[in-house]
Amino acid sequence: MLARLSKRLKKTGPADVKGWQEKQTIDGQPYYFNDDTMELSWEKPFELLSKAEQEDGQGSWVWVPHPTNIWQAAKIIKDNGETVQVKTEGGKKVSVLREQVMCDQLTGGRAQLVPLWDLNYSSLRRPEEDLVMLDSHNEAMLINTLRLRYESDDLYTWVGAARTVLISVNPYKNVSSLYGSEQIDLHANRPPNKPLPPHVYDIADGSYRDLVYAKQNQSILISGESGAGKTVCTKQCLEFLANVAGSDADVEEKVILANPLLEAFGNAQTLRNNNSSRFGKYINIHFDGATGVITAASITNYLLEKSRVVYQQEGERNYHVFYQMCTHPATRAKLGLDDASSYTYLTRSSVMLAKDIDDKDAHDEVLEAMSVLNFSEDDQDFVLNLTAGVLTLGNIEFAAIDLENGVTGSKIVDSTPLQAVASYLKVSVETLEHVLCHRSISVRGKTDTIPLDPAAARKACDSLAMGIYARLFIYLVEHINLSLEGDETNRTIGILDIYGFEVFEQNSFEQLLINFTNEALQQQFNHTTFTEEEKVYESEGIDFQHVEYKDSQVVLDLIQGRPHGILLMIDDEIRIPEGSEAAFMNKIETMYKRHPKFQTDKHRRLENSLSFEIAHYAGVVKYNADGFMEKNTDTLFQDAYDMLASSEFEAISELFPELDGRRQLVSLSTQFRRSLNSLMETLDETNSRYIRCIKPNDEQLANQFQAGRVIEQLRYSGVFEAVEIRSRGFPFRLSYAVFACRYSCINMGHRYKNKDDEEDLVREILSTSKQDFSDVRFGRTLVLYRAPEYKLLELMRNLALETIIPKQQAAQRGHLAREFRRRCLAAQREIQDALDVGNDIDMLDAAIANVEPTIGTFRTLFPNGQPANLKEAIAHRANLAKWKALEARLEGLVTQDPNKVYYELAKAVDEGKSLMHIPQTPRQRELIEEAIQLRENSDLGKIDAACEEVIANLYREELEDLSARSKRLGHRTPQIDEINRLLRLPEIEYVQLELEVAKKQHDRKREIHREIRYEELFLEANEGDFANIGGLESFKDPEEFAKFSVTGMAKLFGNKQKRMETMFTWTKAAPATPLTAAVEFPEKPLLKDFVNALKAIRRFAGDAKSPEPDADAASFLAYLKNASSPELVDELYLQLVKQCNENPTPESTLAYYDLIGLSLECRLPSEDLRRYLLVFVKATMPDTFHYKNFTSAIRNTQYDRATSISAGQVAAEREKFHSTVNSRYSYKRPGVEDAGDDDEE
Repeated sequence: MLARLSKRLKKTGPADVKGWQEKQTIDGQPYYFNDDTMELSWEKPFELLSKAEQEDGQGSWVWVPHPTNIWQAAKIIKDNGETVQVKTEGGKKVSVLREQVMCDQLTGGRAQLVPLWDLNYSSLRRPEEDLVMLDSHNEAMLINTLRLRYESDDLYTWVGAARTVLISVNPYKNVSSLYGSEQIDLHANRPPNKPLPPHVYDIADGSYRDLVYAKQNQSILISGESGAGKTVCTKQCLEFLANVAGSDADVEEKVILANPLLEAFGNAQTLRNNNSSRFGKYINIHFDGATGVITAASITNYLLEKSRVVYQQEGERNYHVFYQMCTHPATRAKLGLDDASSYTYLTRSSVMLAKDIDDKDAHDEVLEAMSVLNFSEDDQDFVLNLTAGVLTLGNIEFAAIDLENGVTGSKIVDSTPLQAVASYLKVSVETLEHVLCHRSISVRGKTDTIPLDPAAARKACDSLAMGIYARLFIYLVEHINLSLEGDETNRTIGILDIYGFEVFEQNSFEQLLINFTNEALQQQFNHTTFTEEEKVYESEGIDFQHVEYKDSQVVLDLIQGRPHGILLMIDDEIRIPEGSEAAFMNKIETMYKRHPKFQTDKHRRLENSLSFEIAHYAGVVKYNADGFMEKNTDTLFQDAYDMLASSEFEAISELFPELDGRRQLVSLSTQFRRSLNSLMETLDETNSRYIRCIKPNDEQLANQFQAGRVIEQLRYSGVFEAVEIRSRGFPFRLSYAVFACRYSCINMGHRYKNKDDEEDLVREILSTSKQDFSDVRFGRTLVLYRAPEYKLLELMRNLALETIIPKQQAAQRGHLAREFRRRCLAAQREIQDALDVGNDIDMLDAAIANVEPTIGTFRTLFPNGQPANLKEAIAHRANLAKWKALEARLEGLVTQDPNKVYYELAKAVDEGKSLMHIPQTPRQRELIEEAIQLRENSDLGKIDAACEEVIANLYREELEDLSARSKRLGHRTPQIDEINRLLRLPEIEYVQLELEVAKKQHDRKREIHREIRYEELFLEANEGDFANIGGLESFKDPEEFAKFSVTGMAKLFGNKQKRMETMFTWTKAAPATPLTAAVEFPEKPLLKDFVNALKAIRRFAGDAKSPEPDADAASFLAYLKNASSPELVDELYLQLVKQCNENPTPESTLAYYDLIGLSLECRLPSEDLRRYLLVFVKATMPDTFHYKNFTSAIRNTQYDRATSISAGQVAAEREKFHSTVNSRYSYKRPGVEDAGDDDEE
């Protein structure tokens, strides 16, 4: 086509390489223009080609066979007439026979006619989005285009400019970028100057637009082999319509939700598809004629493959629902089911798992779908129980029994599955057993019961399973339709998802009905595509070369024509008591032996064959009539029907309604013909679009394109004929007005004279052009032309737009930007006036609301443009709204008792304080001030006001007071909770907090008081840690202690064992060495002073004679006060404790305790020893002592002063010590009368 286009362009001179320019269309497609010659071309000019490209492009190219791709491009090297030598793209040189059938290595061993179609090499690498736009339309070019598009994930391809026929190739992989809400929005709101690639959404969009605007009912016919992607295309169309149209009652969501339910019961894994629909369906969606909204929907099902319930060939599965129920834990437990491998109906094939299908998750979707689609719990139980009953019927086994008169009957081997089935179906076990093993026959009003042998019983059992399942499927569809009910308007879009043409090694009754359906649909397609196309040319008065196509009417008459169509004859045969398939074959063979579309093998009767052939539009199919009568008959016996009608399930009556008399059997073919004829009548009243689904390979593998299989499917679906008629005809047709509007720009600078007459204007547009448009046809109302003219017109329009659009865009952009700025400034001024006022929310609301009306339609051009102060205004408005809302609340609060609305009042006050930076109205300020006063003067407010200070000071009496008042008033806040928490603390933790507060407040007196109390509590809590003063780490090892004499020499002194035992108990004699390792006397005088001090305390206590005990005491106390180290001080205290320990004399013990008391007034031991000392004293002190009073000496020395006691003062100090042991040390906070003493034990 492009080659012809280049030849038809008028040239004004020789081509000049410098004159060529590569340009781009608005949508980014490259094209070429020569400034010197005014030539236009989609193809890259020879002058711009590289050397390699020029060599490839020279010479003649043709299509030759390929072993796997069927066709490949090759360059002719030598033409010898019948034999042509070529070089393939791969560089291989071969010889081919012109216009002859080849069958060799080049064809892969298949017989293939080689027409040697011409090929424009440059178009080989440019796969068109529309097959009609190709340079040539032979089989090779079409298949090459589809293959290249498939390899680049371009799955969809148009057939014709009308955009009513779409080819969809299944990728067998997830191409998520092609789908979703963004893509739906893109195709529903197409950009004006950017063509979008073909898409399934465009079919749905075209149907919806024609429904809404042309007011014509629509249909989408989706066809193809199993595994070609019909179900996915159906879902995509539904999702598009659901998103674009929507509904008031969620009808569109329910239609989509019906899919998992119908797929569970109607889909199965086959050899060609792991999710193959084994039924056809027509989804009719109703729309409101005025609004375009979905109002209702309904589903019609066709020809469920019920035989799959009882038999599947190896590599296939039964219906998904059986495996789902056996896998789903809840359903399996509820129904008492076993693993799928336990059921005979599921083990006809060894396949238990389907690829890419999770049976458990899928069953969850089924249960959810039933709930959304208004299946009650009883309905769901009914469906699942019947399904389980069907499944378990396969496990019933029959054994032969001998009856009277040599009759063979049957019995059930194991009653377990029988009882399970009876339970699922809610029928009696006895009745079910009788129905399976017997059959009642009525002749002339007399009914006889005959036994069934095991084979007949098995057949009856399978018939029962198929009969129940087929009716259950109809029940599901009808129940779904109830949930989709609504306003059934006369505006509809129907989506037909139907099985494609089938040809197997063995083709039975099901294939005859399926192929009969496809024959009828092909006839409808032919009528729409060919007949209607020719009617356009006739009505426009255009000469047109008629395209011969395969008229299916003769085949349809053969199959269903009255009175002797094949289906009618098989119906007649099943009504005859002695009818048989052999008799049926003899009759149709006699009737149609000269029919052009029917034939049988002449040796058929000799071979007892029941086969016949029908020449369908897609090819000849050989059918085997063996089993036709059984499959055409509803084989559910009357006994079984009556049993099921009597089931305790209420819903069973919908499947098996009670009959007044005997059942009138309606053959399957009769039911099917009625449904199909009804469907065809519906389609004839609609405007149809078609999706031809193609499977690229039989293995369901991604990125595998088997050209032979694709060609076969294209032939079956009539695509080749559709491309042919559109390419021979005039696929591009516009009204004169539309054509003139679109293409008048191609003659830039020309002023048209015929503006009043649209046809004359179009003729002037084309004649003024410097290009050849002689093939354009002028009809009565339309301009009609083919792909070359379309491409040329589009090139010229792009070239013109390249000049016109930038100028127009620049001018318009400038004007629009200035106008938009003017409008924004106007809105901005109005907003600023409101902002300057500050506190008028109504004025600000009006200014903000007026922004969009001021900007108007400019918003679509400047979606993000706003007045500069709009954000500030919106934020300020939000703050003013807070004040306004607060004002309304305060108006109600200030008139009430503040104690009753305290919490609301407090919250409002806090909120008002946080908003004080925002301008307020005078009334708002007045209200917040009044609310503050009310809160502060209320009883609860006073409590809250005191909380912070009381918590900070931690005076227990104040905390207790606030806690009691709050409890009395029922008041609770986080601060009150904190007060109560503090009061509940253990005393030691509370005192520790008080100590921290005292330090922080520099209250030294309180700090001392709390330190003392903390020390007391600490010792009370940890008394056990300080109970063993003899266990101090500073003590020497007893053996080390026993080694040394008074002189410090390392010789034994006295009894070593005794010295060890009395190391820390009373001894009359002074020890030879210090008790602690830290005290050492490097000089003898120092050791002597130490020993003298120890002797002095013994004399004072009366353990040794002394003329002046008080002088001894004063000497020791002076030695203690002036001790050279803290370690020596601790040593001296330990020596005193040692003498108190196990002292046999009370007077001596008391003297030592007195001396300890006097020592504490002079100098304190270390903190650790002080704690041990206090615990020791508490445990061993004389009865006349009070422990807490005894510690006053420590406190006086620690916090007040340390004294020096002379010999003359010892007696008085000792007396003073005795007189004060029972006095109390108490601390009272200034200004507070006796508040109790927490030193009390």
